[in-house]
Amino acid sequence: MRSRVIVASFAVVLALSACATTAPAPDVDPTPTPVATTSIPIPAGAIPADCENVVDAARYDSTFGTTPLNDPALGYSERLGMLTPTTPAAGATIKEVVDAGTQLRCVWRDPAADVTYLQVQIGSAAAGVGDEYLTSLELDGYTCDETLDGKRCSLTSTDPQYPVEIGDTAFVRNDIVIRIDQANFPTDDLLGAVVSTVWPG
Repeated sequence: MRSRVIVASFAVVLALSACATTAPAPDVDPTPTPVATTSIPIPAGAIPADCENVVDAARYDSTFGTTPLNDPALGYSERLGMLTPTTPAAGATIKEVVDAGTQLRCVWRDPAADVTYLQVQIGSAAAGVGDEYLTSLELDGYTCDETLDGKRCSLTSTDPQYPVEIGDTAFVRNDIVIRIDQANFPTDDLLGAVVSTVWPG
């Protein structure tokens, strides 16, 4: 009689276990929520539309004064002022590729001057072209350093005919190339002033 009671009790336990329900697990998103991050975009830069605005008005007067700008009497074979970039010829050198991307070329020079002049060129370049150009200058003996959130390469020499100083500077930032060539035309941080115009603030 006792064995029947045990069997009956065991049956009741099994029945109760079968009726028990497991509480559903809460919904869990297997993909963790990304942590919000803040990034500051790097300004792409804006090339001035004309030579008179490569620097602010006060700097323009103190640097260039009344020196003629893009005087037709210079007889330059290169186009001056605001330009439309062109496609470089097949097999072009890296300098020719950079020249093809020029969007603003400005020359301050008195047609009567034998050697005194200053030229500013600003243009855009495909990704990596500006860096390749600076590498070529460094191989040619230019001194290069990182400054103004970009890279600068410069070379100072003496004119072979006149005892005056010649300066050649190239600067690249955000695939914009700035070049300043000057002879017997001293300036005070002109590159910094031009960079402040292209990347204000």
